[in-house]
Amino acid sequence: MHKVNLKNIDLNLLVILQCLLETRHVSATAEKLHMSQPAVSRALQRIRQTFNDPILVRTNQGYDLSAKANLIDSQLSQLLQGIEQLVLPTEFVPAEASGVLKFYGVDVEILSYMPEFINRLQQQAPKLQVEIRTEPRPHFELLEQGEVHFVLTGMKPTTNTDQLHSAALGATSHICAMREDHPLAKQNLTLSRYLSAPHGLVSLVGSGPGSMDRVLESIGKKRHVKLARRSAT
Repeated sequence: MHKVNLKNIDLNLLVILQCLLETRHVSATAEKLHMSQPAVSRALQRIRQTFNDPILVRTNQGYDLSAKANLIDSQLSQLLQGIEQLVLPTEFVPAEASGVLKFYGVDVEILSYMPEFINRLQQQAPKLQVEIRTEPRPHFELLEQGEVHFVLTGMKPTTNTDQLHSAALGATSHICAMREDHPLAKQNLTLSRYLSAPHGLVSLVGSGPGSMDRVLESIGKKRHVKLARRSAT
């Protein structure tokens, strides 16, 4: 059986061919497709070369379809409809959606946003299930590995940024916590005083410097972390 090389076929010709099969006339096809008559004539020549068939055959009553064109006519509409369905965006119907949505986030983000989300999910997409992971680790690791669908985090990715989409759900601010009788508790907290004090660090990713350390590094500063809690991933 002869194998056809699809790379050599211009699929745009199929739309013109469908109209030619319907009108059986070059001028009528040109008018319907808003093309010039010479352009349609050139397309017909290419169609004839592609199918190795005249497609339109001149008769006493005008043009008629060749035997092969009649065979093509019975299949082409279905083929083009299939192509249209292939490229159309898939319609998402929440009420009919099923499967598991997988999230990663640390406890504070999960507790802040997931209860309302799950409540809405139950109302609009009751067949969907939710799976949540909260262990300390690099926040975008599971997303990059394809093990979760979404990440709730206040951090920004440093790699693969062109492949990730994000949306802001809210805003938070930083606070500096210290014991009530700390020497800095009754003073203006300047940057120099902040840096001179010993600090504690609770790592949300299980390793590496904290987010505040990265902020300080960006301005050429460094704090003294005296106590650190890092959970194993």
